[in-house]
Amino acid sequence: MAETGKLCISLVMAAAPLLIAVVWQLRRGRGSCNRGEEVTEDTDAQPTISTTAATNLICRPAPLRGEEVTEDTVAELTISTAKATDLICRPAVAPMGNYDVFLNHRGPDVKKSFVDHLSASFEAAGILHCFVDYKSIHAGEGNWDAIEHAIHHSKIHIAIFSKGYAASSWCLRELVNILECRSSGRSQLFLPVFFDVCPSDLRHIDSASSKSCYSLAFLELAKRNDSQAIQNWMNALKEASNVHGKSLQDTAQGFEARLVKLIVSEVLNVLNRTSLDIAKHPVGVKEKLQLALDLMQIDKAQKGFHKLGIYGMGGVGKTTLAKSIYNAIYRNFDCSCFIEGVRSEARTDVGLRSVQERMLGALLKNKETIPVSSIPLGKQILRERLSNLKILLILDDVDNQEQLEALLPFDSLKDGSQIVITTRDEQIVKAHKRLCIQGLNESDSHLLFNWHAFLRQEEPSEDFKALTGKVVHACDGLPLALETLGAHLYGQDMGFWKATVKALEGHRHTLIPAQRKVTEILRISFDGLGREEKLMFLDIACFMLGEHEDRAKRLWCSEYSDAAVIYLKTLRLKCLVKIDVNRNLTMHDLLRDMGREIVVERSHENVWERSHLWNEDDVRVGLEGGKGTSVVRGLKLLTLEEGQDKWAVKSFAGMDFLRFLVLSGNGHITGDFSLFPKELRWFQWHSCPLKFLPSQLTLRKVVVLDLSYSQISRLSQGGHKFENLRELILTHCEFMHEELPGFGVSCKNLEKLDLSNCEHLESVPESIGSLASLASLDLGGCRGLTALPESIGSLASLARLDLGGCRGLTALPESIGSLVRLARLDLGGCGGLTALPESIGSLASLARLDLRGCRGLTALPESIGSLASLARLDLLGCRGLTALPESIGSLASLARLDLALCGGLTALPESIGSLVSLARLDLTLCGGLTVLPESIGSLARLARLDLCRCGGLTALPESIGSLASLAHLDLGGCWGLTALPESIGSLASLASLGLGGCVGLTALPESIGSLASLARLDLHGCVGLTALPESIGSLASLCILKGIC
Repeated sequence: MAETGKLCISLVMAAAPLLIAVVWQLRRGRGSCNRGEEVTEDTDAQPTISTTAATNLICRPAPLRGEEVTEDTVAELTISTAKATDLICRPAVAPMGNYDVFLNHRGPDVKKSFVDHLSASFEAAGILHCFVDYKSIHAGEGNWDAIEHAIHHSKIHIAIFSKGYAASSWCLRELVNILECRSSGRSQLFLPVFFDVCPSDLRHIDSASSKSCYSLAFLELAKRNDSQAIQNWMNALKEASNVHGKSLQDTAQGFEARLVKLIVSEVLNVLNRTSLDIAKHPVGVKEKLQLALDLMQIDKAQKGFHKLGIYGMGGVGKTTLAKSIYNAIYRNFDCSCFIEGVRSEARTDVGLRSVQERMLGALLKNKETIPVSSIPLGKQILRERLSNLKILLILDDVDNQEQLEALLPFDSLKDGSQIVITTRDEQIVKAHKRLCIQGLNESDSHLLFNWHAFLRQEEPSEDFKALTGKVVHACDGLPLALETLGAHLYGQDMGFWKATVKALEGHRHTLIPAQRKVTEILRISFDGLGREEKLMFLDIACFMLGEHEDRAKRLWCSEYSDAAVIYLKTLRLKCLVKIDVNRNLTMHDLLRDMGREIVVERSHENVWERSHLWNEDDVRVGLEGGKGTSVVRGLKLLTLEEGQDKWAVKSFAGMDFLRFLVLSGNGHITGDFSLFPKELRWFQWHSCPLKFLPSQLTLRKVVVLDLSYSQISRLSQGGHKFENLRELILTHCEFMHEELPGFGVSCKNLEKLDLSNCEHLESVPESIGSLASLASLDLGGCRGLTALPESIGSLASLARLDLGGCRGLTALPESIGSLVRLARLDLGGCGGLTALPESIGSLASLARLDLRGCRGLTALPESIGSLASLARLDLLGCRGLTALPESIGSLASLARLDLALCGGLTALPESIGSLVSLARLDLTLCGGLTVLPESIGSLARLARLDLCRCGGLTALPESIGSLASLAHLDLGGCWGLTALPESIGSLASLASLGLGGCVGLTALPESIGSLASLARLDLHGCVGLTALPESIGSLASLCILKGIC
């Protein structure tokens, strides 16, 4: 083993070059940085810096020319430069690093089953730093030291209580340490998982009558451990049993897969990561991910940008792998973008331009779409705007060279950029590094199938074992087929299984292409659906991909009543349809294509004998001939051009059972609208040229009406009744300026009303108060709106009210306090608003209040302290706000308070220390703030405190050292700050300390060396700092030190 390497830095301060001693000892085998080696912050690896090093070293980026660096000569070295130096030490991933999750478990019980699956699911979700002892401890290390360090340097702790747990003194020792972290606030989440045991098993160990496995285990433990240890372990188990956790039986009804999903979801919520939703059971993904990352050379410094092409047949897992790549590395880039389904969206020039717009919006983080009028213009904008960024771009399912040329026009990108393309055609990626994705091996195929067919990974009973083998063999290793057929067979009897196997064997020897054979396998699952489920599947495949779940349910419930919810659940359980994290409907492109093929099969020759029409050429042919029939259920025509398209109403007359009609464009439809289909449930016409809906038009059964971007000035001229309307969307209707019609008569069952960005809308009618079912009202961007009616307080079901950007709004009605179900109120950008009504304190359900940019707001009402459910309060940019009310300390649920850019704020109330749930406090650019209250030290859950550029702040209170959960403290640009309190060394959880630009700071306290978790220290621009304390060498976790020379 090579001698422990040492990396040295010399910091020469601008005021007077002084030698500063800093101890750094790196992981075994790594020496000092080689000349020219790039050291960057883009690393997931956590360094290990020993606090036991006895040698003080001056560290520097590289040795001088011809000079050998030794311990005797290193103290003589100085580097004279005026440039800022960033030092990052990054050894290979070390077992003594920091972790997202620590898994406390009994190996023989769950290591090879539940824990292994949970660990793989964490990795697939982008949670890469998970400590699992059998994976994370290297040979030759002191096991307990490594475990104890990992416990104290993990954000989340999960204890899996299995039947044999209490037989392990190691498990119990770990538990005691974990609960110490919990009590000290270092653990962001402690999650007990009761795996085949009950919480009561943990509570009653010392009961004479108890015969639980835990009681019996403790009888054995007592023979070889002292009584104090036994008592400590029993106390720890009792404490854990009283924490709300997850139970295999109660929470997941005995299904391990469901339990894994719930745990991963809860961990992601805590870590707050924006990762992509991937396969529920990512079998075989880990190995392929490592192959891909090796080809991409992620861990090596790269010049220029790198391209990887992933190819293979449909359903083999290319998209899942691409999403796993994204989740694993997206944090290392300036910006990242995953474009799914390029093949289906970019078939036309319009679609290709749309993809270019999506790329620009995602990579440049624009909320508004950057318009692209032509493909060449889109290429030019992509080249110009992205050339200086380090990007991660993944294009999924590309199928021709034209798409690549339009979406990858780059001559150059910032070094280290990565581009990944997935395709079914190897020729598309011939110019790239390539990775061919094959099907799963037999073992993984059985594992994936078992998860879906039996909801567990173990082998099935002997009765089903032979049949399982036949099904798995027929699927030929394709994850989509295994997943879909497994879900199809779940819970079915032997007869159903045999019939399925017989159908599969009918395709085995047919001479059809492999891709077609997959479709035939998927078809078996479709054929097993009921009539309504089949129609809903075809609705999604042809029209509704990307639509919100709630909107789709409104359509189906209007036909099938509440049974539609059960039908949708069936489609999900059979893995035919998925719902993403934004609650939008999705499905695999093979399933989509299969659904559309099924529609076409019913009538190859006559398009009007098909139930769903989505192809514009087919639609136009039919409309021109006026051949619509009652078979047509849905129709989509997205390019009605003004001056070119003029359709007669009679063209639609024969479609007596048309449910779904989507039009777009300002072409005209003329004639007698009494002939228009009367069974419509979903009517969408963007850019509609009509000023109002014709009086003959009957829309009594419509549940979703979307006329966005249209010339509508009023919904109707009277007489229309939308008795079944649940969702009315009229966004960006610039001619909508007159008072809206009486809602009580026309739309009495409305649940969602969206009038956002109707800039000339001046008022909302009093009748809106009669909408007893209205849950969402969006008036954001209605700049002409000056007031809301008092009747708005009668909206008993209203959960969300968006008034963001209503610049003309000067006040809210007192009646707003009657909105007992209101959970979110958005008033951001209401610059004319000068005060909130006292009644706002009555909003018992309000969880988020957004007042960003309300410059006219000078005070908050005292009643705001009564908002018992308020979790987030945004006051960013409220420049007129000079103080917060004392009552703000009563907000027991408040987790985030944003006061950035509140320049008029001079002090915080003492009551702020009573915010028991506060995790983040942002005071960035509060230039008038001169002092923080001592009570701030009482914020036991505060994890992030931003005080960046608070120039008036001259000191921090001593109580700040009591913030046990504080992980991030940013004081950058606090030029008035001259010293830090000694108590800062007590911040046990502090991982990042920003002091950049604190020009008045002349010294750091000795106690800074006690910050055991500190990984990043920023001192750039601290020109008054002439020396560092000796104790800085004790910062065992420090990996980034920014300073000036």
